[in-house]
Amino acid sequence: QIILVAIALICVPWMLLVRPLIIRSRMKKAEREQESHYADPEADDAMLGDDHGHGDEDHGFGELMVHQAIETIEFCLGCISNTASYLRLWALSLAHGQLSEVLWDMVLHAGLSGKFYLLWPAFFGWACLTVAVLLIM
Repeated sequence: QIILVAIALICVPWMLLVRPLIIRSRMKKAEREQESHYADPEADDAMLGDDHGHGDEDHGFGELMVHQAIETIEFCLGCISNTASYLRLWALSLAHGQLSEVLWDMVLHAGLSGKFYLLWPAFFGWACLTVAVLLIM
């Protein structure tokens, strides 16, 4: 369990910082490869007039960081939500186990230890209460 928690804690800075930097380096590498394939003088003159320089790259990386921050927040909220759901299910199963034990001790066990004519009403009461507690609650 400790290893899984450590992995989850390592995932947060990895998603927030390392992944965008890896994506940025891949984008720059692809951009350099594209520029090397189309390196001719006429294309260079046409690109001088375009405004696709450093400003667009920062804007793209900024958008990437914002998107990644949103993804990281969603990851953390999902982890917290799943943990809360499992804790809620665990508490519900404990409560149902305790209620079943109480119903057994107070209703059916009393009917089994008493007179024979109390067995059927005790079983009926136990069955109805068990269905009510386990299925309706």
